[in-house]
Amino acid sequence: MKITRQVLNPDGRTTRAEEKLLTIDVKPGWKAGTKVTFAREGDQAPNTIAADVVFVIRDKPHPVFTRDGADIKYKAKVSLRDVCTIDILFFSSTCVVCLNKTIAVCPHFPLII
Repeated sequence: MKITRQVLNPDGRTTRAEEKLLTIDVKPGWKAGTKVTFAREGDQAPNTIAADVVFVIRDKPHPVFTRDGADIKYKAKVSLRDVCTIDILFFSSTCVVCLNKTIAVCPHFPLII
């Protein structure tokens, strides 16, 4: 983020505008409301300590993906014909189902397509 702040001149009484680039490394799993603080990077004034600059992370809606906690979800419409012609492997505690041009389902196995 590029910020403009007031910085003290060498005389210690007057200020001048200075541009500074602050870098935020967004970590995976950060939620909306996470605060990132840059200590003493704000405006300076005579006889005061420079202020902190605080950024608050917020989610920006995406046209394709949605967020569910720390997970990213994508909804896709797949026709039954496409499902039957591609290899998809499903694992459960009792069996493995492979869809490869035929549909095979084990008993009590929820198959969500």
